[in-house]
Amino acid sequence: MSGDVRTIRVDVFAATRDDLRRFDPIAGPAATDWPCIDSTEWARGLDRLVVEISGDGRSEFGDHELVFPDHAAGDWEGPWLVRVPDDVVEALAALSHDEIIRYADRADLDREILGRVLALREMCRQARDERRDLYQWSTE
Repeated sequence: MSGDVRTIRVDVFAATRDDLRRFDPIAGPAATDWPCIDSTEWARGLDRLVVEISGDGRSEFGDHELVFPDHAAGDWEGPWLVRVPDDVVEALAALSHDEIIRYADRADLDREILGRVLALREMCRQARDERRDLYQWSTE
């Protein structure tokens, strides 16, 4: 996701392309009771979270794929839906519990945010195992 987009809410969820046919991109996952994780702290991209946790500033990942709105929408003001690259999902899934705990200590994360990071890792593992994609839904 672009770093110049100001957001007030970001939710991450896993879905297949077929699941997305039932998804309301305007209301978002939380409004429609889809299982999701509030990831507003990582609005600039989950790839940056992986780099912060791993400490590997050399990591390069694929581009997020814009799913909604259509590229032809022009000056759309939100919400947006992007597919998180598979290599980002894989990198998050591969993080160990200890790596995340060390990151939480370095970043002075409170328990609630630490819980969401651990939940994101679990969501990535499940998405990978169930052959689902991971999506970030955001709104201004």
